[in-house]
Amino acid sequence: MQESSVTMERGEQVIEGLFAQGALEGVAGIICHPHPLYGGDMENGVVITLQRVLHHCGCSTLRFNFRGVGRSSGVYGDGEGEMEDLQTAVAYLNGLGLRQLQVAGYSFGAWIAIKACHAGLNPASLILVSPPLDFLCFDDLRLPPCPILITIGDRDDFCRLGPLHSWVSRQSAAPELVSLKVLPGCDHFYWGKEAILRTAVCEFMERHLKAGSAGKKPGSPG
Repeated sequence: MQESSVTMERGEQVIEGLFAQGALEGVAGIICHPHPLYGGDMENGVVITLQRVLHHCGCSTLRFNFRGVGRSSGVYGDGEGEMEDLQTAVAYLNGLGLRQLQVAGYSFGAWIAIKACHAGLNPASLILVSPPLDFLCFDDLRLPPCPILITIGDRDDFCRLGPLHSWVSRQSAAPELVSLKVLPGCDHFYWGKEAILRTAVCEFMERHLKAGSAGKKPGSPG
């Protein structure tokens, strides 16, 4: 797998990313990283794990740095700016003819992904890794009507199972579209537990892509 550096622009805003071409025609995975003010960037281990799984499942992939991170211009945008950055990344993929988007976000990135869906983004699937309900406000955010995977660790201090169950139960998305996986022995950061997360995401993507007849049968991640 070869990732290439790309630059995406929206007005004066410049966003850096890494893109890899996948085997499935028109299908791409886009990955949003954790909180910029707490060291989050596209080189985060969970972000890389998600990128590798999506690529092995046949998706072209794009991971990118939010504004003010790495070589992306600007400063932290309190969530609204970062949502614009995701929209810029989506426009870039659409420009390449990649319109069946599998959107994945980890922690803060999960919050941004849902905010973008609330603002009109229509992903083919949504992967939310440890959405930090105990740290950021998710109250007014709604899940989109597409296959959704939510993963949390059973030791996660930023996304406790009780509040997550309560939030999911208030959603209008059909229950059969939402898959919630509690991963044993994992905290919010998945250090040393990336293989458990990789398996959960791979199983979800295999089911989703097969059901959607997106192309060839996806392989297993390395």
